Amino acid sequence: MFPVYRKSIDSKNFFKILSNNEFIQVKIVGTKFKKFQYNVDKYPELILIKDLIECSSDFYLFANEKEFEKVYLLSK
Repeated sequence: MFPVYRKSIDSKNFFKILSNNEFIQVKIVGTKFKKFQYNVDKYPELILIKDLIECSSDFYLFANEKEFEKVYLLSK
């Protein structure tokens, strides 16, 4: 099931969900690409991962590995 790839509707945040409690986010701010890795254990963050996996809200879209890797490489 993992990894799962998602992006925000404005394509300024890309996510690689590694497990039910771990994900990598690449955030695009202007012309900069910032990478964050999260290991979560708090309820609100776990709900975020659940929403990302299910892609059930209007805030996230399906993405693929190629899209994620493109922005990930720019964040190093």
